Amino acid sequence: MIHQVILGKKKIHQINQVQDIYIQQLIGKNSNEYLNDLWEYDPLTNTWEEKNPSNKPSPRYYHTAQVINDKMYVFGGQNNSSSFLNDLWVYDTEKNTWEEKTPVTKPNIRSGQSTQTINNKMYVFGGYDKKNFFDDLWVYDPENNTWEEKTPISNK
Repeated sequence: MIHQVILGKKKIHQINQVQDIYIQQLIGKNSNEYLNDLWEYDPLTNTWEEKNPSNKPSPRYYHTAQVINDKMYVFGGQNNSSSFLNDLWVYDTEKNTWEEKTPVTKPNIRSGQSTQTINNKMYVFGGYDKKNFFDDLWVYDPENNTWEEKTPISNK
């Protein structure tokens, strides 16, 4: 396959659809190193194009990524030194730029969490930080650049 020749073998990466025909891929790790490359795939032409925006997130793996309004949000993971992260980055597909978001309140450092987009907000559940496995739920609102921890309703 042509994209394997261009991209090489990867693992622990994220792939998301943006608009109708493009897929953005933030690469996590190959067998030797952690990566932070970003590729755009056009299924109409079956071609990959590497994007090289400046000011991009550090190389990472076990992060999560979601698309909200044609922007890709990347949260957490682990970096080259296996330190856990809780930073939040947004990739603007129109401008080909990354921006780090720095809300006042945010989830603890973590990797391996799950995310889902619901009503233009990113929901983050669980993950771990080498000592703890989390069962918390956080919601990021990109319109207000805020995180909110959701308290579960007791089932007792």
